[in-house]
Amino acid sequence: MIDLDQALSQIAQYRTDEVVVATMSANLIWPSYSKLDADLLFTAPMGGVPGVALGIALARPDARLWLFNGDGCTVMYLGSLISIAGKMPPNLVFFLMDNREWGRVGHLPLPAADSLDFAGMARCAGWQNVHEIGSLEDLASEMPKIKGETGPVFVDLRVTTMSLSKSKKVYKERMGRPEAMRRYGRDGIAAVQAYLAQGKPGA
Repeated sequence: MIDLDQALSQIAQYRTDEVVVATMSANLIWPSYSKLDADLLFTAPMGGVPGVALGIALARPDARLWLFNGDGCTVMYLGSLISIAGKMPPNLVFFLMDNREWGRVGHLPLPAADSLDFAGMARCAGWQNVHEIGSLEDLASEMPKIKGETGPVFVDLRVTTMSLSKSKKVYKERMGRPEAMRRYGRDGIAAVQAYLAQGKPGA
C-alpha cells in the first residue's frame, strides 16, 4: 500500500496541463503539490464529484482531466463508473484512493471491504484501460503509460488510511493557505474557468 501523501506527490511530478478535480482526503494534500491554478476541490458532495469531472471532460474535449475520488465516495455512487464508461471521454483519468473505508467519518469499513474489486467493476462497466497499483515503484512505472493512454482510464491506488488526528492536523495546517482556499467553491470554479479560457490548456 502507498502513503496517500507520497502517492499524490509522485503523481504531481507527471502533471503538465491537466485540470484536477478532487475530493475527500486528497483535497487536503493536493494543494501542497499543485503548481497550477487548475484545481477544483470539493468536500461536501460525497459521490457526486465524478459527475463534475465528466461534465468538464465532455464540455472541453481539448482539456485533460484528472479525478481524485475516494473509495467511499465511489461506493455511494457506483453509477458513476457506468456513466463515465457510457460516454467514453478520451481525456479523463479516474484515480481511486482505495483504503476500503469511510475515513473522514470515523474509519468505518466499507461493505464487503475484504472482497471489493473496484478494478473489476470498472472493467465490467466497459473501461478499457484499468490499472491496479499498490506501491510507489509501480506508480512510477505506470504513470507514463497512464499519461499516454486514451481515456477513460481507471487507476485503483491502494493507499494507507489517514488517521482522523492526522486528517485534522493536515486540514488545520494546509487549508488556510491561499493556494488551497482559492481552489474551493466559487474561487475554484473561477480559477478553472480562467485556465480553460486561455484556449488549449498549456498553450
